Amino acid sequence: MAAVFILSIFFGLNSGKNLAASQRVATDAGEISRGLEYFYSDHGRFPDLQEFLDNNVQLRYFSSAIENKSKTGGCRENFVYKRTALKTYELNFCLSSGVLGYRQGWNKITANKN
Repeated sequence: MAAVFILSIFFGLNSGKNLAASQRVATDAGEISRGLEYFYSDHGRFPDLQEFLDNNVQLRYFSSAIENKSKTGGCRENFVYKRTALKTYELNFCLSSGVLGYRQGWNKITANKN
């Protein structure tokens, strides 16, 4: 009986941790998307991958540096950014739990200014 109780506490804590981590990643994805729009406003294009990964660019356009290594077991990384053209990008992000209208697993935000 005590083992069942301990297991239920463990799984409840783990589920809460995954939910909190997913909420953080989904919120960060929205912040990154807004930052990419600010970058576009300044430069007339979206950043290339090297600029996107540059801490100086991140701290100028995003509310904080991007934490890309996932802290939950569902995904190895939180974000994958691709600039498919100067005025188009794709931001993929992985969630261990569905939150904020996004599903568990990989989700995508895109922008096309063409």
